[in-house]
Amino acid sequence: MSEYFATCPRGAEQLLAAELARLGVDDPQPTRGGVAFSSTAADVAYRVCLYSALHQRLLLILGRFQARTPDELYAGVQQVDWSEHLAVDGTLRIDAKLRDTELGKPHFAALRAKDAIVDQFRARFDQRPSIRMRSPDLRIDLFVHRQSVQLATDLTGVWKAETPSGAVGDGIDAALVLGVLKQWPADVVIAGAAHVDVIAQAAMRASAAAPGLLKHDFGFAGWLGHVPARWQRLCDEARQAQHAAPDEQHPRIHVYEPDLKRLGRARRHAKALGLEAWVQWHDQGAWKMKPPAASGVLLVCPSRDDSAQQAAVEHAARSRFEGWQVVHRSESGETQGRAWRGKAQQVLKVSRGKRYMQVQLFDLSTHTRPLAASPAPRQPVAETLAEPTVEPAPDLINRLGKNHKHLRRWALREGVDCYRLYDADLPEYAAAVDLYHGDALWAVIQEYAAPAKLPDAVAAERLQQVVDGVRRVLDLPPQRVVVKTRQRQRGQAQYEKLGRDGDFHVVQEGGLKLLVNFTDYLDTGLFLDHRSVRAELGRQAPDRHVLNLFAYTGVATLHMVAGGAKSSTTVDMSRTYLSWAKRNLLLNGLHGNQHQFVQADCLHWLAEQAKDPASKRYGLIFMDPPTFSRSKRMQDTLDIQRDHVSLIRQAVTLLRPGGELFFSNNFRRFKLDEAALSDLVIRDITAATLPEDFKRRPRIHYCYRIQRA
Repeated sequence: MSEYFATCPRGAEQLLAAELARLGVDDPQPTRGGVAFSSTAADVAYRVCLYSALHQRLLLILGRFQARTPDELYAGVQQVDWSEHLAVDGTLRIDAKLRDTELGKPHFAALRAKDAIVDQFRARFDQRPSIRMRSPDLRIDLFVHRQSVQLATDLTGVWKAETPSGAVGDGIDAALVLGVLKQWPADVVIAGAAHVDVIAQAAMRASAAAPGLLKHDFGFAGWLGHVPARWQRLCDEARQAQHAAPDEQHPRIHVYEPDLKRLGRARRHAKALGLEAWVQWHDQGAWKMKPPAASGVLLVCPSRDDSAQQAAVEHAARSRFEGWQVVHRSESGETQGRAWRGKAQQVLKVSRGKRYMQVQLFDLSTHTRPLAASPAPRQPVAETLAEPTVEPAPDLINRLGKNHKHLRRWALREGVDCYRLYDADLPEYAAAVDLYHGDALWAVIQEYAAPAKLPDAVAAERLQQVVDGVRRVLDLPPQRVVVKTRQRQRGQAQYEKLGRDGDFHVVQEGGLKLLVNFTDYLDTGLFLDHRSVRAELGRQAPDRHVLNLFAYTGVATLHMVAGGAKSSTTVDMSRTYLSWAKRNLLLNGLHGNQHQFVQADCLHWLAEQAKDPASKRYGLIFMDPPTFSRSKRMQDTLDIQRDHVSLIRQAVTLLRPGGELFFSNNFRRFKLDEAALSDLVIRDITAATLPEDFKRRPRIHYCYRIQRA
């Protein structure tokens, strides 16, 4: 008679016991954190590993005894005949968990248990097994509670794909879904792809795949009690029972997610598990959800604190999903599901450590009270957006749609999370639209100054058409569309705050994390047109001392430091932006005394440094001055067309032999004075640094690589 303990999330013990009973386990006993059972059946452990969706780990109990001291622990471990479980030349790993005991720290207890095992082998065979932390032949769990000691081996397999929140097979999502649904529906719609483990669990059940077929590296593979032929026979039976390939015209799972980064991650995850064919992927938000049949289950898995998605899902459910059931899943700290239509039919909570999840089941039948109105969403500081009031122009909708279709494919292929969708492509709609894929999809609309002869009412109507067109094409709720007025900025106006929310979001560029702010400043903290310039700076930075002038939020510094720069100096007049630059480095774990941040007027600082012969210490300099600047803190006024020659010459004096200056600016009518700089080696790299999303307006910036002759 062998003893087993199958672990599961707390709150799911009864569900796991019922599942094990269906798999042929006699008298499963639910207890805190799992289910205990005994069996003489030769393949019971294999069946649990292969078919159970709710268990997290399956432990085979190898021994129990009492131990108060390390010596008693050593003696108790030696009571087990380890040659029945492990070959003399095998490998093992011991994980210890101690509670209310005087045996010391877990590492010491694990080491003492290891000594007992290897000493037993050495005494019998004059050989000993070795320790291996990854994929050992025998995984041993040592659990001590007060004086009671339990030794067990973990037979469980490892999932072939991982999610950002852990393995899909941790049992939590399976417990939630199966806990409230008596049977799996034929059609499922999933709102959101943030929790890719939910999608995998849904696809697994739609395809009737045995969970164990999606695992590898089983704990029993190196255990001497393993019978490979028996396991192979069960796996063959499971494959034969699995459904045939799905009908491509009618997949069972529909996933709606406007965030292309999340959608791509979920799709890759499903593909790694061999489940992608069972899912139809929609790069649209909840506003566009449609029921594929008259009945089914709508799985709602909102991102953390995403009330916008919740409101969109409720609206779609209210208007289109009559007769469906809603399963609302939420984690600790997330927005809980409101009463969809009356009281939830079932509520289930499970937990694992400090993490808990809740699922509620609602019935969208015609006999329950209507859905309560959603509260008004929080509006961005930069501009308050109303619901669509102006019908978007067909040509504008067509242009936005074509741009999005082309650029989203390019962005996914190149790994670009933030890009320009539209830049006054149609002259009468004078605005730029930038997309940011971070914690959610955001659209930032920058309105260009309208011609003086254009009536204000017409300009306002056209701007509203752009806003409504963006929302329609991208399926965005109003609180994730931010509108700003873009005019020629003079002096300190370019740095003025629009609000005081301090609402920062994390996006990525080139594998680096960046902080952006959509509402508090005229710009977001990331100049998208310099994406290629920053990437090239990172490639040129290894083993160089680098300087970033007019640094803004320090994104160029971040790329150079991440590229391998020995040290960095970041100079900007704004304390706010220097603090932002420091946070960008800290966010990526790239900080230290070798990285200096200088708050100074760049014109004055550069002039002073150029006078010092000892200042020739930089191997790479990036300088991106504004077109025009004047403030109370500046000693001089900057006009980039007038002053670029002196700026370049001063910067070049700071270069070491062989060093390079990258000089850039955004003045659309800029003309480099080549005659005044004829003694320098200058390469115009403007065309090479224009990203795909800015090629429609090639004068967005000018960029040059400059060296001393």
